[in-house]
Amino acid sequence: MDSVVSWIALVLAVIEGFVLVLVLREIAVLRVTGGGRRSGLRLDALLPAYRARTLSGRDLAIDTLRRTLLLFVSADCALCRTLVKDLRQLPRSALPPLVIGVSSFTEIDPANPFVRSLGFLGPDAIVLDDRRELFARVEAPVTPWAYVINANGRVRGSGVPRSAKELGEMAVAVTGQS
Repeated sequence: MDSVVSWIALVLAVIEGFVLVLVLREIAVLRVTGGGRRSGLRLDALLPAYRARTLSGRDLAIDTLRRTLLLFVSADCALCRTLVKDLRQLPRSALPPLVIGVSSFTEIDPANPFVRSLGFLGPDAIVLDDRRELFARVEAPVTPWAYVINANGRVRGSGVPRSAKELGEMAVAVTGQS
């Protein structure tokens, strides 16, 4: 009988620990995202007027993006690094037009290994957002963060893609939107 009670106590302690970890994680997310605001631009919003410079040096007017997946990543984010690694595994034909904003609070060196790992997308698809200006303009709350932009330049969806599969689903939303 004592061993059954011990096992039940152990199981309850493990469950309690798991719940505590989830609560602490959510508190950390609320702090990082400024009180839990994780929505970004509202649905059907137009992208703000902003000119960003791509890795190739070309000016890119963000508000002219159409049928595009706008993805924000950071070299300091473990999920972002995994997502980029997984993204490389997707067939290029499975990806819609994609613009990646590499965000950081410090200057980003184009020779940074994380930036170089994005090279398969081409230099016109990468924006070095080293002062997080673009990130702030489009109200991206965390990295990774993605916006689905339709043919009219409106936000049709947004969120945290946690895997290449989810990113692929967002890609389908881009190519299927009118």
